Order: sequence, then C-alpha cells, then structure tokens
Amino acid sequence: ISYQSTESSDPGINVPGPRRTVSKLRNETYHMFSGLHPGTTYLVSVRARTAKGFGQTALTEITTNISAPVFDYEDIPSPLSESESTITVLLRPALGRGAPVRGIDLLFISPSAYQVVVVEEDGSRRVRRRELGTVDCFPTANSHSEAQVKGAPHYYTAELAPSSLPEATPFTVGDNHTYNGYWNSPLDPTKNYLIYFQASSNFKGVGIVTMPV
Repeated sequence: ISYQSTESSDPGINVPGPRRTVSKLRNETYHMFSGLHPGTTYLVSVRARTAKGFGQTALTEITTNISAPVFDYEDIPSPLSESESTITVLLRPALGRGAPVRGIDLLFISPSAYQVVVVEEDGSRRVRRRELGTVDCFPTANSHSEAQVKGAPHYYTAELAPSSLPEATPFTVGDNHTYNGYWNSPLDPTKNYLIYFQASSNFKGVGIVTMPV
C-alpha cells in the first residue's frame, strides 16, 4: 500500500508530500492510516505481490475531514462594557487547521464564518462565566424572530466574515444592527444572557463548528 498527499486546504502543508509505503501480510485485510493531515487529499495505491512479481495496481483518492477551528482563549475576557440593552465583548479570531479558504493569514486558513450566539435566561441580568474546556456549539441558525416563534433558547445575533475579524476586535451585542441577515436585537435588561462566539467551517460538503467556551 502506497499513499501520498496531493492536495490540501491548509497552506501550511507541503503538497505533493513524500510517498510512503506499507507492506501487509496476505491474511491482513485492512490497514489503519495514522498521522494524516486534516482537509487533505491522498492518492492511495494497492497492489499484490507473489513469487512471480507484482500484479496490477488499484488507485483511489481519499480526502480527510477538516478539523474544528481553534480558539486561543487561555483566559476568557470580561465584558468590556454594558448598558441596559447592550453588552460589548472582545472577539478573537480562530485558526483554521485545514478549514476552507475564505481568508488567509501567513500560516493558517480562517474559518468560513463566525457566529455570535445569544442564549436567553429568565431573571435579572448578571454575568456568568463557564469553565474553559466546555465544548458547546449551536449548529441551528435561529434568527431572533425564528427563536421566538420556535421557543428556542438561543439565536444568532450576528454572523461575521473572517475578513472582518483580522485581530481581536470589540463587538457590541444588542446594537440594533443587522449582520449578514441576522438582527442584533437590543437586549432585555430583565433577562440573563449567555453570549457565545463560535466558528464554523465547511469544505467539500463537510461542516464543523466549534467555540471556545
């Protein structure tokens, strides 16, 4: 079995890569590849050998799934400011790790899009923070009005292009503006709010979403 990377969505991976070969015994019917790169296409060839030599080669291409974008949030910053109807938070860009090409820096590919997600809770407003390492995501893209109709606890208050977030940038939740079709509705001072920031990627029909906390 021989395999070689031929294409990758991550510019940090050199393609074509080195060609590697694995030999299997005649009673071994499968092989588990390890150490492959995410979002990368490999050309795999298989051929059998007997005492008379090698037979015909079978070729196929296999593409690995992309990896979830990575956020560099060693510490979660407190809100920068608050008013009765707004909360201003600091948004930091994510690293793509084999995500699709939408905006490229020197080393990594950016995610396809960012979403600012608001979760409503009843009661007077107070700031709540979650421990690092909690993995949550909201793949259902509810707008504010859709969340009200469905009775959903969360809604997308904004969707941002990677190019709009080249570095850590303040964002005001509840500023009454519209971001890529999502209304950033003013907040209700009688409710608690959990604010999430997530990155989503999509490559060759494979989608993945991640968020820091």
